[in-house]
Amino acid sequence: MNTGIRRIDDLDIKEEVRKLKSMAAKNGLGKLRGPAASKRPAPQKTDILILTAFFGSGHHNVSKAVKEQLLALDQSLGIEIRDLFSVTNPLLEQYAYDLYELITKEMPELYNYFYRKRKDCTEYYIDEITSIMGLQRLTEYILETEPRLIVATFPLCSNIVSRFKKKQKSGIPLATCITDVVDSYEWLSDETDLYLLPAGCVKSSLIKKGIPESRLKVTGIPVRKSFIDAENISKPLPEEIKRVVVMGGGRGHFDVELKLLETLDRMSGVETSIITGRNRELFEKLQAQGFQNTKIIGFVKDPAFLMRRTSLLVTKPGGVTLFEAINCETPLVAKMPNIGQEIENANFIKKYSLGAVKDTTLEVAGEIERLLGSSEEITKLEDNIRSFKATLERDKIGEYLLNLL
Repeated sequence: MNTGIRRIDDLDIKEEVRKLKSMAAKNGLGKLRGPAASKRPAPQKTDILILTAFFGSGHHNVSKAVKEQLLALDQSLGIEIRDLFSVTNPLLEQYAYDLYELITKEMPELYNYFYRKRKDCTEYYIDEITSIMGLQRLTEYILETEPRLIVATFPLCSNIVSRFKKKQKSGIPLATCITDVVDSYEWLSDETDLYLLPAGCVKSSLIKKGIPESRLKVTGIPVRKSFIDAENISKPLPEEIKRVVVMGGGRGHFDVELKLLETLDRMSGVETSIITGRNRELFEKLQAQGFQNTKIIGFVKDPAFLMRRTSLLVTKPGGVTLFEAINCETPLVAKMPNIGQEIENANFIKKYSLGAVKDTTLEVAGEIERLLGSSEEITKLEDNIRSFKATLERDKIGEYLLNLL
């Protein structure tokens, strides 16, 4: 089976680090496009602190979805979403995100080396180093804001809050929301009071790892209310229309190859829409391609409606995008990624037949054409999605969190 991950033994770590330093210097690390390093937010007392990190847009979108569900139950709550690095080390913030982008794009083998190390290791020295670096400032921030509950939507956030709780002997409840279909130890800590899990298979795995079942809730990865409500939007029958929506990754990235877009444009009777978000440069570049049967769309205020009304979603298998598609009951088609957690998401899609994942662009194009040519196949995938969705307590996220107060 093609896992997409090179063997750890095949890597010369010193050589990989040397190449990384060279590329960082070449690209002017810290000057790459990304979120500007922000000043440490002025502390204000809050009821619930949601700690996240902007590695891609997924973790932040999950944070907003969690906040949305909480406020739907109690609008009087004070809820703050904070980026971990902006709180603990604003000067490091931009460098951290630029470094992440550089490694995942140019050196996925190096990223996967550390990913696999951490996935199967209960204690890892890098976690300890990074946590210690920010622990003092986070401690000051928590003591100043006095949250009654902390929610972590990024593994390092959960790790560092756990260390805070141990050191301070704090009774502040900690909830961890796992944002990919993974059971990695990087998400786990003794001080976590509640885990919001993407799927039942993750729950089973965490029970085997010793996490009490009472702390585990299978809610799916939180998505915005518009995606949960999307099931109320009429979905065209597969035989009525052949529509494909193509989406890139977060932070303005686009991970779909041009030759696939050209192939989609040539498919007879297929309506293709490409969402470029706020990436104006990409929008203009694709407009200049002169596609005949493809719409280039910029920022979409309500992507749930568009996703619900399509036959297939073509994108990379990020955790949040995957669960947005699941909530819209739209099969996802993707090329096998090369980053650890996305590979696990892709394998999840294949295991539960929620879409299709192929190794090459040519195979992806062929699979799209095959599915669009068979309404029965698309209907089967939609039925599988509905069956899986029925296992999730999607509307209980806010309730479970408020029970910790």
